[in-house]
Amino acid sequence: MATLGNYFINGPTLAQATAVFIDAALTTCAPDGFYSDGATVRQQVGCVLGIVQTCPACLTPCNQAINATGGSGLFNVAFGTGTDTGCVIIYFDPRGVPDGIRAIYNGQTFNELTSPDYGYLASTDSPNHFTFIGRASSDCGIGAALAGGGYAGENINNWDGTQFVLVGTNGQVTGGAGDVQLTPNIPEFSTLYIPKINSSPENFQIEIFGPCGGTQWAAEINCPIKLTGVPTGIQGSDCLAGTVQLGYNVPNRGGTAGEPALFEFYCTDENGSNRFAAGDYRIGPPSGNKVITVDANGVIINIVNC
Repeated sequence: MATLGNYFINGPTLAQATAVFIDAALTTCAPDGFYSDGATVRQQVGCVLGIVQTCPACLTPCNQAINATGGSGLFNVAFGTGTDTGCVIIYFDPRGVPDGIRAIYNGQTFNELTSPDYGYLASTDSPNHFTFIGRASSDCGIGAALAGGGYAGENINNWDGTQFVLVGTNGQVTGGAGDVQLTPNIPEFSTLYIPKINSSPENFQIEIFGPCGGTQWAAEINCPIKLTGVPTGIQGSDCLAGTVQLGYNVPNRGGTAGEPALFEFYCTDENGSNRFAAGDYRIGPPSGNKVITVDANGVIINIVNC
């Protein structure tokens, strides 16, 4: 039977570490055996970790709402989607005090969001970094801390299906000042999505970092869906133009599939693998013909009724 315990690793994640230890100084190796962080399983023999294995039984099912309240630190959620394909949509609300978020799937990191109030929010430093969102007036010096070398000695908390469990105290977060994308007011539930074009792998990981003295956030993790097609014209089309292709909006929280809205991602396929290039496009949703303007990030920034 598996047992929970506090262990320490010499890397930012179990998948990237080379060994597991029983002390924070990383001087005493943990006993030989299997170790898991909820999404990854690795066997340690002689203080050397073996190949990365996934742990499907450890995954939280998708279509979950998760809330966190507590001190600063890292919060990890490993979830599974089954074999369905489509667009995995995650809604994240930092509740004011800034938090960083990124999702990892199949070796790729996703850190682009769009706020229903402010539009595109993403790190300008790296697609692999956390993107920090929240209210600017609640900033606790995140940009300066990241530029100065980042954070170390952070609590690591893993979601066990019902609550977060402290699994370590040696968490590290690095990055740069461009990771901080704060807004004048709370950005509300912002949208991050992941295209899942194949039935496997099934496991995803969300990592959230609360850098300030305390954190309170909410996340809604949805199962894959096929986005709804909308008749769409060519780049530069106006109200008089025809529609020659389908576009697919990624609905913001409370939005409607097939009815593109302001500050939603606009994609060229039903899984969300690619987005439309910047420009104007005539669209024909059920509510009536419109012209939308898409920015360089594939986000709708203006809508005009025809």
